[in-house]
Amino acid sequence: AEGQSTMGDGVFADMQRQVKRLLQEEPRLLSVSMMPVQPWLDVPDLGFKVIAVTDDAPALAQEVATRLADQAWERRREFEMTYYKPAEAIQRALEIEGGPVVLSDPADGVGGGAAGDGTHVLRAMLEANLTAPALVTCIDPQAVQEAIAAGFGATVTLWVGAKRDPVYNTPLRVTGRVKTITDASYRAYGVPIQMGPCVVLEIGAVNLVLITNTVHVINPWVYRAVGLEPAHAKIVLVKSPAQFREEFEPLAAAILLVDAPGICTPNFPSLPYTKLTRPLYPWDDER
Repeated sequence: AEGQSTMGDGVFADMQRQVKRLLQEEPRLLSVSMMPVQPWLDVPDLGFKVIAVTDDAPALAQEVATRLADQAWERRREFEMTYYKPAEAIQRALEIEGGPVVLSDPADGVGGGAAGDGTHVLRAMLEANLTAPALVTCIDPQAVQEAIAAGFGATVTLWVGAKRDPVYNTPLRVTGRVKTITDASYRAYGVPIQMGPCVVLEIGAVNLVLITNTVHVINPWVYRAVGLEPAHAKIVLVKSPAQFREEFEPLAAAILLVDAPGICTPNFPSLPYTKLTRPLYPWDDER
């Protein structure tokens, strides 16, 4: 999914530009849709699909769809991306001049079905003893209420994370200062997003945003809604394979993809699929 961005110079963006040219050059071609699929679905016939619609030219539709599907297969390895283990990603981020360096943890992205309460990157941040500001989120209503009960400005010790996903994550015990208590919300693409009661827990240089409601962490306003500005941080965590790029890429000094355990990991062979129709890449390298 990290290779499915329609922005920049990636393979899928290049194929989308080809589609636009085809639509401009061929008046009989009405529509072309490429669907590289939401890959965390354990269903038969999972895979890349192409649909072409023409004005009474079925042979043209078949030719265009087949050509694009064949190209996707031939360029399949270009969809692969470079990933870093959490500790390595943080170390690389610190070596990059300026900021923010955006770390993408797709394995914990709620848009793919994950819980959003992963602890792997947070753990690595704390173990790194950061001195430059870092922003990270965790969906954990229980920890929010415990921090609120402690009160604004209090130093509190909490178990955070891994309450909704105890399979791929373990709870992390943290101690920090309750920096912010707020009922947060923001608007994204014209839609109101209710984060619910939220707490910013300041743990040294790490600002941990504890969130009540399920929120897709792809927009800077997730942080701005609780008084944090991503542009002023050294490291900012998002939880998405590609959707975050539209809003975060203009802010980022660099973007690093994180390989952490989780239900939405990009390491597909590590997940317990049982219903796939084979052969299928990356499990198999033949058609």
